[in-house]
Amino acid sequence: MKFPGMPWWLFGAGLLLAAAAGFSIGRGGLYAKDGEGGLGSPAKSSDRGDALSLLDERARTEELLRPIISLGKEMEWNPALAPQLWERVRALDVAQIRAALATHHPYPLVTQLMARWAELDPAAAMDAAETYDMGFFCSTVFEVWLKTDAAAALEWMQRHPGDDNPSIAICRYSFGDYLAEATPEKALQIAATLSPELQDAIIVSLTNLDYKDEAGRRAVLELIERCEDKALKSRMEGSLFRQWFKVDHDAAAQLLEGFDVPAEERESLLRAELYEWSERLDLSCEAWLVKREGLCGSVIQKQLLWRQFQFFPERVGDWLKNQGATTEHYRKLADAARADGYNPGYSGPDKVGTVEFIAPLIAEWRKLDAAAADAWLEEAKREKEAGP
Repeated sequence: MKFPGMPWWLFGAGLLLAAAAGFSIGRGGLYAKDGEGGLGSPAKSSDRGDALSLLDERARTEELLRPIISLGKEMEWNPALAPQLWERVRALDVAQIRAALATHHPYPLVTQLMARWAELDPAAAMDAAETYDMGFFCSTVFEVWLKTDAAAALEWMQRHPGDDNPSIAICRYSFGDYLAEATPEKALQIAATLSPELQDAIIVSLTNLDYKDEAGRRAVLELIERCEDKALKSRMEGSLFRQWFKVDHDAAAQLLEGFDVPAEERESLLRAELYEWSERLDLSCEAWLVKREGLCGSVIQKQLLWRQFQFFPERVGDWLKNQGATTEHYRKLADAARADGYNPGYSGPDKVGTVEFIAPLIAEWRKLDAAAADAWLEEAKREKEAGP
């Protein structure tokens, strides 16, 4: 049983048994509302007995919940109390859980209450979770539901194929993990019948292994090879590459070359990962590319390099110097910036495409060859003025 520790305070529901069973307390005691006895008429003695019984039950419930709620507050600062709290929560029935959830409590306590409700009645618990504080407890209920009735949990999941609620997104990946861990082969068959969103969750789970382990890599590749659905197979290859690339760039790049997909699709997969890597701003991505293809050896490398000048121009200039950059390399970078949308004569509130925008690159180029940098800039301006 998992008890996540996100600091959310949840659930706004009405007080249980408020105005107990349709009665209100008036100046003269308990009076029936509409119906029997008429509004304001003295309630029958049997009605009074029923109402008092309900109020007694409410008092007993409050007495039962008081130490649980107190322990839940303590657990917010002391996670080690989770097992002790769970032992008490496991003794509650649905009515008592509803009563506890009628007021706000710390996230860990609500998580345990929802988990217990899911054990007793997962469908009802999920109905409540969907409307409970923006649905943040759907994943808690769903994980329990998967263990007790996976088919019913999937049926619920299929009614929320594209829901962007973060908790429901977690449900999708929980379902993917459940299938991938239990029966990988069957998971592929099931995935082919599901929505793209659920397919993605299963694919990620099937391809999410320890890639430093040779046996694990081989098992995933063999599974992909046995996939008969061409579109699903392609997406599995993409998922495997994306996850593998984060831990072993060289091996993942080699894997990518072996995929039976169009060259532009391979380039698109690699480009997306390189852009993400480059955002670290430590030039490690660019250094990896230089090692593979030489300085300015590809369009993507030039695009990544000239963009780095926008953040730390002097550091990038020093790095290029250590790489043996020449005027020709700087010219290629400036040309790449121009091709990416730099317009020398553009003026406006947006700096993209202005002389100011490319100025850091030109400034570093001038340290190496001022004449060549100035000449390039003047030529670019004249071409812009002349038009296409």
